Amino acid sequence: MTDKTMFTEMDQYQWFNDIDELSKVAKLNTSRRLMSEIPPAPLSLVLTIIKDMTSRPEIMAAYGSAPVKGQIEPEEGYLLMWFSDYLTYKYGNETQAVDEAKSYMRELANGVYIGPDDPKLRAVLIADDDIYDDGVTPA
Repeated sequence: MTDKTMFTEMDQYQWFNDIDELSKVAKLNTSRRLMSEIPPAPLSLVLTIIKDMTSRPEIMAAYGSAPVKGQIEPEEGYLLMWFSDYLTYKYGNETQAVDEAKSYMRELANGVYIGPDDPKLRAVLIADDDIYDDGVTPA
């Protein structure tokens, strides 16, 4: 992991300050697995992660700083890199839920979907082979 002291401007975000503590208690799967061996992510977890991301203005601004197919600037890229670490520590890596949630954030931040509760987004997520509908409605 990169030295956090190089990114002091991000100290304003509580999640950034929580990374060290979360990394101590996170139960991550450290075995090397092929992508085909990673089970699909439950829809409720993906939606929970998406709601977590969309509730943070700095994350939405970073994802929305460029068009869906555009290039995100390095400053926003660093912010998203650290936030990705935070999400992995917080939600784990038994499935690809964090990566699946992140893959839809550019569209959310650029108005393709209305928000995390958009029925169109839910339909797209359910159609994704790496996500399954577990029938649980996230809080």
